[in-house]
Amino acid sequence: MDLENLRIDPAKFALSCVQSSSTQLSVDDKMKVYKEAYGKAYALYNKIQSKLDKQEQENRQRSIDAMNSYLNEHGLP
Repeated sequence: MDLENLRIDPAKFALSCVQSSSTQLSVDDKMKVYKEAYGKAYALYNKIQSKLDKQEQENRQRSIDAMNSYLNEHGLP
């Protein structure tokens, strides 16, 4: 799965799961559906965000390295 292209809002996802669930479910059962869906969506959201944060950090470091290399090549402080 290409996580960096996937965006998910845990609350909206959980709500859509409840809305698409059986109308025969009790309020307690719907709360269980919401909590489970939210938990799974939040875990996926965190996984995606961690990957994006890591990529951003790597990109930032590459930029710093390129700038330092340029400065060193041209004898600049």
